[in-house]
Amino acid sequence: MTNIYMLAKKIHRIFLFATTFVVLIMGMTGFFIKYTNIAERFGFIDLVRARYIHNQLSPWLNGLLLIMIITGAIMYFYPWYTKRKQIKISTNSQK
Repeated sequence: MTNIYMLAKKIHRIFLFATTFVVLIMGMTGFFIKYTNIAERFGFIDLVRARYIHNQLSPWLNGLLLIMIITGAIMYFYPWYTKRKQIKISTNSQK
């Protein structure tokens, strides 16, 4: 594979871990927002702060997912493109 594929793979892997971290935080804050009676029992969880953190992380999650989609598409289609390009080159050289 070429540099484009390897670069996309590295970026995809980095953003995978970042996305996982953000999703875990958003999952916890979303859980406490939804089940406020459980959150109030703990007492140390501020629902306003949980909602703020959840809302602030939402655009970041969308950006991370967009980059993962783009790099994933590169990793999916680039081998197909290079293989197709090799077939065209080999058929043209045989003529």
